Amino acid sequence: MDEDDPKEYRWETGYEKTWEAIKEDDDGFLEASVAVIILRAKRRRQAQKKGNTKLGMMRHLFLILDCSESMSSQDLKPTRMLCSLRKFKQEGIRCSIIGLAAEVHICRTLANETKGTYNIILDDSHYKDLLYQQVEPPPAAVALEASLIKMGFPHQMNTEGTDEPLTICMCHVDSTEEGKLTTGGYYCPQCLSKYCELPVECRACGLTLVSAPHLARSYHHLFPPANFEEMQFDKQVTTCYACQKTFNDGDKQVYQCPTCKRMFCIDCDIFIHDTLHTCPGCATNLSTFQLIQS
Repeated sequence: MDEDDPKEYRWETGYEKTWEAIKEDDDGFLEASVAVIILRAKRRRQAQKKGNTKLGMMRHLFLILDCSESMSSQDLKPTRMLCSLRKFKQEGIRCSIIGLAAEVHICRTLANETKGTYNIILDDSHYKDLLYQQVEPPPAAVALEASLIKMGFPHQMNTEGTDEPLTICMCHVDSTEEGKLTTGGYYCPQCLSKYCELPVECRACGLTLVSAPHLARSYHHLFPPANFEEMQFDKQVTTCYACQKTFNDGDKQVYQCPTCKRMFCIDCDIFIHDTLHTCPGCATNLSTFQLIQS
C-alpha cells in the first residue's frame, strides 16, 4: 500500500455521506448533479495550479489504446508489473490512465509509481475533460536542467503544375504506400530534407522543425490567466460579465477576476481558463489589458 495515499482503503477514511452529493432534478434525472460535480472538480484542479512554474513544453505524448487479446487475461505474473514499473522509472516515463470501467489495482499502482493520474469516467463529457487534461504541459522535474532548443522554421514550397521533379518526403521514405511522390513540402533550412507536415524532428540533422503558430499556441500555457477568486453570492452583481447569465438563489458562489474585478459564473470561469485563456473583463478594459501584457 502506498503510504502517500491516505485513501487506499475505505475503512481507513472518515465517514462520508457521498450520496448527499447526488440529487435528482425536477424531471427525476441525475445528469445535473453529475455535471456540477465535474465542474467543481475542474475548478479545484484549476485552483491547484501555481503560477511561475517551469513546464515541460517539449515532450512526447503517446495515446495508447490496448485492444489486444492480452487484456482478456485474468491472471498476470507479478514480474510483468514489477519489471514494467522499473523500466518506466528508469526512463522517466509518466503514465496516466483513463478507465472505462471499475478501478483496477494494477492501473492505480502504475499511475502512482510513475507520478501520473488515474481516473474513471462518469460520462462522455467527463471523458473528454479527462482526455484534454493530458494536453496541458505538466510541471518539469526539479532535476531537469533548462536548455535552449535549436529550431528551424521552414516555409512550405508548393510547386505543383511545374516541371519540378517528384520527390518523396522523409516522413514517408520507409512507407510502402503509393502516391507519396510530390513536388512541394516543407524543406529543412539546415539540410534541405523535405517533410509533408509540421512539427517534426528532422531525421537527417535532428533539427526541430516548427511553424510560428505552433509556438503561439503554447504561449497561454506559459502565461495563463490568474485564478479567479471564489466569493459568496451577495446579489450586488446580478449577471455574469461574460455570458450575461442572471444569477439566482442557486448560485451560491461567483468568481471574481483579481485584476479587473468582474464577476463570472462557474461555467465561464472554466471556459476562460480551459479554452479562451483570456479574461473578457481585462481584454475589454484598456488599462487592465496593458497591465497584464506588461
